[in-house]
Parts: sequence; structure tokens; C-alpha cells
Amino acid sequence: MSKSLFRTWIFCALGALCGLFASFNAWADLDTRLESWNLFFVTAPISGQWDVYAEAQPRLTLSGTANHRLLIRPAVRYRITPALSGWLGYAWTPTFEPGFRNENRIWQQLQYEVPFRGWTFNLRSRLEERWIADTREAGQPAYRLRQWFRALISTPIDLLCLALTDEAFFNLNTIDGGTRSGFDQNRLFIGGNWRVSEMLSIEGGYLNNLVNLPSNDRMNHVLYTFVMWNIR
Repeated sequence: MSKSLFRTWIFCALGALCGLFASFNAWADLDTRLESWNLFFVTAPISGQWDVYAEAQPRLTLSGTANHRLLIRPAVRYRITPALSGWLGYAWTPTFEPGFRNENRIWQQLQYEVPFRGWTFNLRSRLEERWIADTREAGQPAYRLRQWFRALISTPIDLLCLALTDEAFFNLNTIDGGTRSGFDQNRLFIGGNWRVSEMLSIEGGYLNNLVNLPSNDRMNHVLYTFVMWNIR
């Protein structure tokens, strides 16, 4: 690894940490929770340029008001080019605490991935149609746009990368008793990605989740783990 690339990696890591500390100071008066999000996913080829994807993501609240949640998210992926792919999927995302609330989603996304001088960049745009139970317009879907950016940066340690991601969520319509149009939330993550083998990667770190709520906004401090299994 070149010295210039190593200096770039150190600069990005320090910059991300400074941003996190700044956000703590700026949002110190928010309702806060400590949570654990654990994501497991597998991708496997179907035929030609088609792949199948399956994800399970249990979330637990460790301190603050309980908000235990589960995400089950299957999808199919079509590789348009080696760098660009289109996705179509379904998600079941119920909340169990403080009471059960069901939610079903259909989602579509475009994802672009490109390596560049020891970095790997990912850009993703996802559109969700959400059917949320117990709203006054339960038959009307809530539309949400998610814009995601990710960078994997090589480190002096073989098979270990620095992972930086940011994702912004925007509600595109208002549902009475449900979502409000406009900014919904932001997720900023910094951690490490360990490539165990050609098919298996493990990622872990800290995720800062700022949520825009009608009353008092909330900040979740998340212990995040991510296990990726790519069958070839």
C-alpha cells in the first residue's frame, strides 16, 4: 500500500470521527437510544445475469424505550453491467415493542459499484412503497426515497478495509397517522470490513441514526454487525 493512500485513509478516518463527535455535541438534547442491529444476507446466482438475494435483520433496543424490530427482505438482482445492477424486492418489517405493528414493503433500486485506486465506491438509489398498519389511510402506500453512499478503503492490514457509509431517507408523501413528507432520517456508519474468504465478509462498527419525528427528534447509537455471504 502506498504512503499517499495510507495518509488518505487516516485522513478519512479522522474526518469521520470528528463528524461523529460534532453530531454528538449538536444533538446532545435529543431523545437517545442504544441499539444493536445485526444484518445477515446471502446472494446466489439464478441464471445468466440474474441473482437472488435474502436478508434477515433483527434489531434490539439496549437502553431507552424498547423498539424491537425484524426485517426480512428478499429480492432478485439483474446485473445490467459489471458495475450497475437493478433490484426488485419485498420486505416484511414488523415492530414488536412497545406493541406489535405490521409493515409490508415493495422496493426497487439501482446500485452502482466501482473500484478506484484502492477504494471501492457504491452508490444506491432505492424507492420503497410502504403499507403501514394502524394508519388512518392503511390502504394508501407511503413512498420513500433512500440515497446511499458507501466507500471501502484499503488499510495496511491485508483483507481489512475501512468502511464509511451514509444514507439519507426522504418521505415523498404524507399518510394520516403515519409518515410526513420531507426528510425522514439519516444513517452514518464507520467501521471495519474483514474479508474472511472469497465468499464471506464480516463488517462491524458504529452507526449514528438521526430520526426526524413530529415531537422530539431521536438519535440512535447503534452497534452494527453485518455478515455477507456471496455464493458463486
